[in-house]
Amino acid sequence: MSNSVIVTGNLARDPEIRYTPQGKAVVTLSVADTPRNFDRASGTWSDGVTDWVKVVAWENLAENVAASLKKGDKVIVTGKYVAEKYPDKTTGEEKTSRKLVADEVAPSLTNAVAQIEKKYRTGGAPSNGNNGGSAPAAGGSVASGSDADLPF
Repeated sequence: MSNSVIVTGNLARDPEIRYTPQGKAVVTLSVADTPRNFDRASGTWSDGVTDWVKVVAWENLAENVAASLKKGDKVIVTGKYVAEKYPDKTTGEEKTSRKLVADEVAPSLTNAVAQIEKKYRTGGAPSNGNNGGSAPAAGGSVASGSDADLPF
């Protein structure tokens, strides 16, 4: 059984990026989703209960998220939930929290536009796919401005 999920919502605060002692980037996000309910009898909308999701992203994805998104942006996140156990500070009772370890994070384009800028590692080759796309050939560029050379 897989615990992969897709979460959509608004960033409740700016992404917070940190680096591990080994130099790996990690960013934390707080995503809030408040469903809206329409009451046909009164013809009014009301807010449902807000679902707060703690999201963590690593390495290239973390750096790109921190450089691209800000508080209030609507996002789409895919990843896997991870449960963490911790002792309650006052009672010592063991509690469990969950966080979503992101595979992908993207802005929602429902009410926004985005311009994509591909990022490459210093050797020109993409890393683990988190930077999206193939590296250009030496001295070449990714986009030629013509669709004539596309293989499909």
